[in-house]
Formats: sequence, C-alpha cells, structure tokens
Amino acid sequence: MLNKEKLLKNLEKDINNLENRINHRILYNFRNAIITFFIKSGIIVDKSLPFILSSIILFYGGKIKGKTPFICDKIKENATLITTVTSTNNNLDSKIEYKSYPYNKSIEYSTKWKLNNNGFYERTITQYELNSFVNTLTIDEILGMTKDEIEKMFYILDIKTIQKKQLDEEDQIYKGNLVIVNVYDTDTNHYRYRNETFEENAISTLMYLILSLLLGFSLKKVDKIIFKDYFIDRFNLSLINYKNIEKTEIDELRKIIKLKKENLLLLKEDNNDFISPNKVLIKQRRHK
Repeated sequence: MLNKEKLLKNLEKDINNLENRINHRILYNFRNAIITFFIKSGIIVDKSLPFILSSIILFYGGKIKGKTPFICDKIKENATLITTVTSTNNNLDSKIEYKSYPYNKSIEYSTKWKLNNNGFYERTITQYELNSFVNTLTIDEILGMTKDEIEKMFYILDIKTIQKKQLDEEDQIYKGNLVIVNVYDTDTNHYRYRNETFEENAISTLMYLILSLLLGFSLKKVDKIIFKDYFIDRFNLSLINYKNIEKTEIDELRKIIKLKKENLLLLKEDNNDFISPNKVLIKQRRHK
C-alpha cells in the first residue's frame, strides 16, 4: 500500500517543477549551462589533477634547491680548491677558483730546468687529455708513474715551454723531471652567487617537464587503482540531469504534466488514506 498524502505531494512537486521548466525555459537553460560548465570543469580537473599535483610538487622542489623552472635564479656556486702535488713530495700553494672541472684531478709532466742557447732557463710542461679512468687512480699511483707510462694511458693535450732569465726559490723544485698532479676539491667555505644562464635554465625546465609527466602518469595509475573513475562517472551521470530544454521537448513536457494532473485528480477523489499500486496507474514517460 502507498501513502496517499506522500503521493499527492510528489505529484504536485513534479507538476510544479515541470511547469517551471516550461515557463522559465531560458533561465533554466542558463542555469543548466553554468552547472554543466562546472561539471565539465570538474571532469577536466579530475583527469588533469595528477599532472597538476606532480607539477606543483616538482616546481616547489626545484625552487627549494634554487632551480626554479622557467625562471633564471641566483645560483650558489661553491669554489674549487686546487691542491698541487709533485712526485718530489713538494706541495705547492693551494688556490681557489670558481670553475668546474670534469675530473677530480689533472696530470702534467715537467722537465727540469736547463739552459738554452740564448742563456735562458727553460723547462717543458706536457698536459694530458684525461678520461674517467683518472678518477680511479690514487695520487701516489700517478706520482709513481714515468712519462711513458702516463702517455700509454692518456693522450697529450698540450705542450708548452716556460723560459726565465733567473730562477727564484719557488723554481728550485724543478731541478729534476717530475710528475705534477692537480687535485680538485669542492670548497664549501668559499662560495658566490651568480645568475643562472639561459642554457642552464632551459635544461632544468626541460627536465622539470619530463619528470612532471612521468610523475603525473604514475599518480594517475594510483588514482585509477584506488578510485576506479568514481568521480568521472559521477560527473557524467550528473550531466544527464542538466540538459537544456529545446522547443521540440515542450510539447512532450506538457503531455507529461497533463497525465500527472489527471493522476493527481484521481488521488484527490479517492477517500482512502492508503492507495493500492494497482488502483492508480501513474504513467512515466522518458524525456530528455
């Protein structure tokens, strides 16, 4: 049995809503357009949310490290401490440079001082083109090598000759042939700030975009496993309820209103408080 009062209220509410939809079709369609816009925006946000989150996370992660995508920052640059060691166990004065080196050490071979025909002291320095193998060698291993052993491992990069009229105290370490090793260490006690170059920022921005996409796809997979398109399905179902009323649908709506009014009249004429479902047939028509 159905409650008569409840049926009456439902029918009156349905009739009132349908009449309002016809009488205020323009306003109703305008409202639907706004609601539809927000629903579709929600669908777009739901689909793009993993990528939005990944881009925000990586953006602020890069900003904390001083590498903001799309913006040339001030970069903190630590100095390089260069310590020079020779095969005669002489340590030359260390110096600081703001320059990066591809390897943690470099190798030179110097001949001893000798007098040339012009009466000048001269010595020859051979510089070598290094490879990553140099990082595996200890300083003692390099200092113990002969010139021939060094040249079997590394190509000659440059040869230069130094000439001096007189030798001073610092020149005395070159009384014999010797191997010279320059050791490069990062000096965190000395640093400076410089402007990031366009090329540096372009590389970091490209890495940011690639990582954002990779992280976004990973988050999207996690979202699909956990929520299984729950929100998108809900949004799509909501769109059905907010379609615009076209002129061609008005006649159909009026027929539905007429039918509901007839059912409403039948219910009011019935004196029973409870109505049998078989006694009053309320037809429902599908409408868009």
